[in-house]
Amino acid sequence: MAEPLLKVEGVTSGYGAILAVRDVSIEVNTGEVVALLGANGAGKSTLLMTIAGLVNSTAGHITFAGKKIDHMPPERILRAGIALTPEGRRVFAHLSVADNLRMGAASRRDAGGIAADTEEVLELFPRLSERYRQLAGTLSGGEQQMLALGRSLMSRPKLMLLDEPSLGLAPRIVAQIFDMVQALPQRGVTVLVVEQNVRLALTVASRGYVMATGEVQASGSSAELRKAVDLEKVYLGTDSRR
Repeated sequence: MAEPLLKVEGVTSGYGAILAVRDVSIEVNTGEVVALLGANGAGKSTLLMTIAGLVNSTAGHITFAGKKIDHMPPERILRAGIALTPEGRRVFAHLSVADNLRMGAASRRDAGGIAADTEEVLELFPRLSERYRQLAGTLSGGEQQMLALGRSLMSRPKLMLLDEPSLGLAPRIVAQIFDMVQALPQRGVTVLVVEQNVRLALTVASRGYVMATGEVQASGSSAELRKAVDLEKVYLGTDSRR
């Protein structure tokens, strides 16, 4: 068996005295889409930020492509091949679409490759091509999510961390975004996605983990998790039978 691309072992992290993640262990294999599920406050986003180096762990280890990355500066983690697309998109509102994409490639020095990847992102998201010189802050929510994803792809990641990509978007746009997420492994990008839309996440993911109160409470294949009829009721505070 090949080593996992990402291995999180017994990681604890948080903000000062507040521990948002407690003794969490997960694995993501190359070429997978893995879902990280749970209610608000479950620790999902903190775990992604810990992997990306934006929050320091106080216990445990994180290994990426066979190398330890816990306590590594975020810019080195990005250069190693991990890109975080944060919740709420957080595009640079006062910069154009073109400049936002260039910011995604800031750690690269291959001008020819950057130009080729820009063209590929614009083919993937034609709306961004139409708005290439437009300020990012004037885009719709769906267009900003496309831009955030495109910006992450510009770093040529091996692993993309997606935080709530469906948040606040119309169903039609959500379907387009998740079609793209499901296709990312074909482009050589492995995905760990945080999502509250359980059914949608388990449609595109092969496996999933469920977090509650900072801990992993359940894991399994998407089929196994879909069969757990009380999954949403117990862990997400809703009833999946509605």
